[in-house]
This record gives sequence, structure tokens and C-alpha cells, in this order.
Amino acid sequence: MNRKSQKFLYNCLYLDDGKEYSLDIVSIYYPSYEPDMMKDESYGICHSALASNYSIICQTKETDYVEKSNSQASISSVCSYKPISDIELNNFGIDEIANENFTTEGVYFASYIDEMLVYDNYNILEDQIHITHEFFGKPGVEYETTFFIDHEPIKVNSEMSVQHVTRENQVCVIDFYLDAEIVEDRSTFYSITVPKKTFEYLDHDIGIYKTNSVLLYK
Repeated sequence: MNRKSQKFLYNCLYLDDGKEYSLDIVSIYYPSYEPDMMKDESYGICHSALASNYSIICQTKETDYVEKSNSQASISSVCSYKPISDIELNNFGIDEIANENFTTEGVYFASYIDEMLVYDNYNILEDQIHITHEFFGKPGVEYETTFFIDHEPIKVNSEMSVQHVTRENQVCVIDFYLDAEIVEDRSTFYSITVPKKTFEYLDHDIGIYKTNSVLLYK
């Protein structure tokens, strides 16, 4: 880790002196890659999330750090819940017969653009894009989800991430509209979800989750 990275960590982790924290670092593999739409190629292994988990002890340090935001927009979202019986399990990659414990272990995601499952690219035809992010899994786990356009976070409800918690037999739904004007002619969109206490859930198949990168184009 270079000195700039060290300074960033010290500044951002100015919390309770002597307290132990769980630190998650997520890197994107080959972020500059963009698929060739003429050939209808997907991102493949590019934009995969490379995650590392650390346990750190915070030490008090004087700093003149000022938070800076490069977010491209601030949008309003609604976080709600609905019964698991109201969803299609196949959309979450679940075979109900093969996985009887899917409601009590792990975490499952499905992301929709204008009500459709989108895995690689999407042609923007309207002034707004309807984004729906659904997930469920082991009850009582707290998460934070951050949405990105071209690898820069989007502020949601004036915050850098949406906080939510899983509930028993319920699907958490994050729902918002993205203005097409903040999207370039070709922009990459995805989200990253991180449990607040990663180390507590490693034995429950719970960790950092990144949705597929989707190329939004006009």
C-alpha cells in the first residue's frame, strides 16, 4: 500500500479510538473495458469485483481531511419489502428443490431495468430509466448498497449508499428512477452491496456482492 492509500485510510477511519472495525475493499477488474456493441459482446470477466476483508483497530489521529464527492447526481429512492411468494425464484438463480435453505442462509440478488432482467447492455429510449434492485437471504443482516455510473457513485437520498436489512421471508426492494440526461452516450452501470459486519457472516455464504456491469447506451 502506498503512502496516499495509507493517508486515505487514516482519514476515513477516524472513528472510536482503539475500537476494532471490519474493513472491506472492493476493486473492479479492468474498469476501462467497454464491450463492442457492433459485435454485441458482453463484459465477460471484465468488471469482476475483487474483494478483500480486513479487521483493523482504529487509532486517533489529527487530520484536516475534508470529504469530497464525485457523484454524478442525487436521486430519490424507495426501500420497501414484499413476500418471497411474490417473486420468480429463477430470476435469482435459485432451484427451490436443490436449495431448501435459501430463505435462511446466503444472499440472493436480482436487478431490473425498466422491469426487465438485464445482464449486459440496455438501449435507453426514454427520459428516465426505472431501476429496481431486489434481494433477500439470511434474516437480520444489515447491508449498504452503492450504485455506480462509470465507476463513480450516485448519491441516493443525499447519501452515498442505501442502508437496508434482510427480513424473514421478505424481499427487500430498492426502487428509483435514473434521469437519462446524466448518462453518457455509453455508460457503465452497476451496484455493490456490502454487509456491515462481514466477518460475522463468512460462515453463512454472505459477503460483498456486485451486480453485472450493464452498458447503458443511447
